[in-house]
Amino acid sequence: MNARLSAFLRAIPQSNQDARPLVDFGEERVWSLGVIDSLSLLGLLDYDPQADTLRASSQTAHYTLLSLAYYAETGQSVVANWKQRGLHADVLHNGASFLHALEARRLQISPQAQPTRQQRVAQVIIKRCNPQTGQAELLFQHDANAARDQLVGGRMSDRDHDDPLETLIREIEEELPHLGLRYGQDYQLRLLIDGYSPPPSLSPTFGAYTIYTFWIYHMVGLRRPLDLGLQDRWLSLDHVLSPQFETPLEGESDHLLRLIDQQLEGGLMALPSSDSPV
Repeated sequence: MNARLSAFLRAIPQSNQDARPLVDFGEERVWSLGVIDSLSLLGLLDYDPQADTLRASSQTAHYTLLSLAYYAETGQSVVANWKQRGLHADVLHNGASFLHALEARRLQISPQAQPTRQQRVAQVIIKRCNPQTGQAELLFQHDANAARDQLVGGRMSDRDHDDPLETLIREIEEELPHLGLRYGQDYQLRLLIDGYSPPPSLSPTFGAYTIYTFWIYHMVGLRRPLDLGLQDRWLSLDHVLSPQFETPLEGESDHLLRLIDQQLEGGLMALPSSDSPV
């Protein structure tokens, strides 16, 4: 519990009252200024450095200060969970939702703001011809954190030695473990997109304003049948190229699959099925 902070917050005058000299709070000046700086980030205070006085910036701000005093005196955190990923309508539900709101506000203030996160991603296109309908389909996995379907693959980590191919081989083993696929024996990988960076966007998983760099591969020479797991699904190529399909990145101006479709001769439709001979 932080009774000291709680008492400080409760002593701040309302916006329709006279501002109070900082010396009247009876606290160490360095500590008090630290609290004022923190609260000012949220726009809750009117602090006059010349007169050295402060009060709440509005009635709503005053009530917010009283609410924060409760959190301080009870030792509760304002944000419920900083470990849980994915966005929720309640911005205080988890850290990702709270950060998403902060980052969206930052971009409103400064549209040219720099990303807070950089992420390198390797993904694979696994294609088949549906045996019943004859439609071309791509394999996707549902990401519960991002609340959308995404290509198989993932983020490059330090253990991958800055090698997107190594990243993707590891991700295929981790995301399709029930298949037991072995690179070089059960399938091959052919690079389609080498280090493409779309405009930065807000991460649907972490909420951070992120610049992504993508390496996209095509799985070829697949020698084993693909029995789908619970999160795996085949989606028709027509669907994933349609404007209605959710892009993997929120706010991405150029859909990755459309980019690949435009760059390939004949587009993704001309791309061979993954189980075609190399």
